[in-house]
Amino acid sequence: CRACSDFYSCLEFQCVTLYRSATFQEFPLTFGVSAVPSATIFTKEKKTTLRDKALAQVRQAILSGKLKPGDRLIEQELSEEMGISRLPIREAIASLEHEGLVTIEPYKKTVVTKLSPKEIDDIYSIRELLELHALQLLMRDDASAAVARLEEVIRCMEEGWADAGSDFVGNDFAFHESLCQMTGNSMLHKLWLMLSTKILVYINIEAKRSSLPLMVENHRKLCRLIAAGDLAAASEALKKHLRSGRDRVLGLA
Repeated sequence: CRACSDFYSCLEFQCVTLYRSATFQEFPLTFGVSAVPSATIFTKEKKTTLRDKALAQVRQAILSGKLKPGDRLIEQELSEEMGISRLPIREAIASLEHEGLVTIEPYKKTVVTKLSPKEIDDIYSIRELLELHALQLLMRDDASAAVARLEEVIRCMEEGWADAGSDFVGNDFAFHESLCQMTGNSMLHKLWLMLSTKILVYINIEAKRSSLPLMVENHRKLCRLIAAGDLAAASEALKKHLRSGRDRVLGLA
C-alpha cells in the first residue's frame, strides 16, 4: 500500500543521510572549501566536579605537610569539613591511592602513605639519575633559557625565605622540575614528577629544620656552574645536593 511505500522510502532516505553524514565526518572534503574539524579550533571545557575539588584539597593538604605520613583520613570527617557527601570523598581517596599518596589498610583504614627508608633511598637514587641526565641534555646545547628560568625560581625562593619560608619548598620543587621540564623530554619530566611527588610531604617537614639561606646558596651555585658550561662540576654539585637532601629526609623516616 502507499503507506508502506512511503514508510520504506522515508527509511531509505534516513539511512542514506546517516551514511553520508558519517562518511563526510570520517573523510572530510579535501577539495573546494576545506572542511576543518571543529576539534582543531575548540577544546572541550573540563567540568570541575565535587570529586575534583575534594581531590585537590586533600592532595594539597598532604603535599604541603598539613597532613603527615601516617595521619588517618576518615571519610565522614572530611565530608563534614568540606560540606559534601561521602561519595566524592571516597572517589578522591581512590585517586590518591593510585598516586601513592594514601594507603588503604585492612578493614578500610586510610592513612597518608608512610614510606620506608628503603623506598625513600630508592626514590632518591632514581631521581638522581633522572636529574643528572636532564643536566646533560640541558648543557649539551645553549642553556641560557634554562639558566634564566632557574634564576627566576631562585629569586622566588629568596622571597619565600624572607617571608618566613612561605612556599619555599614549592619553589625548591620548581627548580628541580625545571631542570627536567626544560630538556623537552616529556617522558623524563613525567617520571620525575611521579617519583618526586611521593616524597614532597617529607621535604616539607624537613625544610622546617633546615637552613633556608644555605639551600638557596646551593641552588645558586648549581645555576652558576650551568651558566659557565662546567658539566662535571655541575653534576658533582647536583649529586651532593640531592644526597644531602636524601640523608635529611631519611632522618624523618
